[in-house]
Amino acid sequence: MPPRKRKAAPSASPEPSDAEAELGDATPPPESQLESQSQSQSQSQSQSQSQTLEQSEEVQEESETSTGSGKGVKRRRTTTTIKTTTKTTKAKSTTAKSTKASTSANAVNASSADTSNTTLALPPPTPNTLKIAAWNLCGWAACSKKGLLPYLAAERPDVLVLTEHKLNSAPWPLFPDPALAARYPHAYWAFADKKGYSGTVILSTLKPLSVSTALPGHPDAAAVNGRIVTLEFPNTYLVGTYVVNAGEKLKTLDAKNEWNLHFTRYIRALDARKPVIWTGDLNVAPTALDLANAKRNWNKAAGYTEAETSAYRRILEGGALDDGRFPPVPLPPLSRLSAAPASDSEAGDKDKEIGGEEDKREGEEEEEEEGGGETKLAIFKDVWRDLHPTTQAYTYFSYRFNCRAKGIGWRLDMFVLSERIAGRAKTCEIRGDVYGSDHVPLVLELEGEL
Repeated sequence: MPPRKRKAAPSASPEPSDAEAELGDATPPPESQLESQSQSQSQSQSQSQSQTLEQSEEVQEESETSTGSGKGVKRRRTTTTIKTTTKTTKAKSTTAKSTKASTSANAVNASSADTSNTTLALPPPTPNTLKIAAWNLCGWAACSKKGLLPYLAAERPDVLVLTEHKLNSAPWPLFPDPALAARYPHAYWAFADKKGYSGTVILSTLKPLSVSTALPGHPDAAAVNGRIVTLEFPNTYLVGTYVVNAGEKLKTLDAKNEWNLHFTRYIRALDARKPVIWTGDLNVAPTALDLANAKRNWNKAAGYTEAETSAYRRILEGGALDDGRFPPVPLPPLSRLSAAPASDSEAGDKDKEIGGEEDKREGEEEEEEEGGGETKLAIFKDVWRDLHPTTQAYTYFSYRFNCRAKGIGWRLDMFVLSERIAGRAKTCEIRGDVYGSDHVPLVLELEGEL
């Protein structure tokens, strides 16, 4: 009697794409549904075991009946028994694997697969400080499934600067967790013209006085879109950037130089008004201490060329800039320093100005110019490097060649502060144990208010 044929086990549901995961419902299935699935799986396994036993008994019966007919028959029947049992066992294994894969896929759908960083042991916050975190996500959708949400729940920064989100519109809801979404009522987005490319957002518990996503003076708006968000607060400017990359074989180094020229002029103009906090992915390794293979990469790899490192050093040291052919940077008027700014129900408005106070401030600036007073140099501090002068640590690890496990990385993400407020930085740390992107977060604790 031939063995019974069984239907193939159903294949596991494919894992949703990033876009599908971003738009999908993150609510897990009800307990009754999970219970029903579990009972169905148990019944399936019981039927499989019962069928294996029945087939084995039938073949054994035939073998005993045919004993008198000769050894060959008995040997053939025994072989059939082994084959039948093996085949059924394999089917059972396939069913178990399929069931496990299906359960795993359901779990992915239910929790957006955000299972990394669930056991983070972060240091407690420094008392009387405000925490700002910066992280290049390498894609909002991908990072949301790899550890973004548990990290934010553990870190709880007051302001969050996220670069390379690769979105073309703001997600809704902001996060699946309502409490986490409610923590950041103010979200200011910059989107690239190109779909799925670059992108910068600042999420804040504090409402700024004004918002801009422009780089004044830059001739190519498309090259700027998605790369910068500037928030004005009563005492500081916060600038988040995803700086242009010089590209493979330095093919976009000219575009990087163009950015560096206009950004240097811009940050100096901001600093002339009030102190600046500049952070994000700056796409430069300032010194040989900031990458693993400095000698091999010098003037060959994007981020570590004479042009790029000199431009960064020029910002820090207030070096001379060949910009005489350009008019002054056209900054918007300073905003009114109000304790209770007007409400903003919308997020992501470009170049939004709340109020305006030109008379007194502009009058003071004109008096300084007429008086012929000496122009003060804008000096900035790379805070992490100042606090860790000899440490070699990185914020970026290529996905290729297992670089993170080998410790082969670059320090491309920084907090750069106007010199006159650099002393307010109490800590600045790289979160090397956080996963979810090819970058890791960088966190600044600042004394006082923004």
